[in-house]
Amino acid sequence: MRIERDQLIAELPARDVRRFMREAAGFIIRVRTVTDVLGCSERRALELLKNLQDEGLLAATEDFWEATAKGHALAMATAAPPLRRATAERLIEQVVERTGGITAYGSSLGYERRNVHSGRDVRCAVQESTG
Repeated sequence: MRIERDQLIAELPARDVRRFMREAAGFIIRVRTVTDVLGCSERRALELLKNLQDEGLLAATEDFWEATAKGHALAMATAAPPLRRATAERLIEQVVERTGGITAYGSSLGYERRNVHSGRDVRCAVQESTG
């Protein structure tokens, strides 16, 4: 998930909502949680919790809220700009150049070319290469 610089969620800047979700996701969320993290009044905190619930970021229980999968995704969201294609290609080229040196020395290890699908295959590959 990516958030934009000027994006709003529940009438607040998305970065502030993300900061709140990072602090609160995984815990029981009450009105006091919002007032402590965002520094707003209890009335505004309750309104915000209801708005976040309407957005699908929180789920209400009897006397508290919990983050939903969408809320957890927002907590992990990035606000960084997307990687440009030219930058990505340059980074990949650098990685490929570095792996050229590894494979030149790694051929004696015996496991760098295997298509490993399970832990057992890894152990077999390492045993073969060491002895």
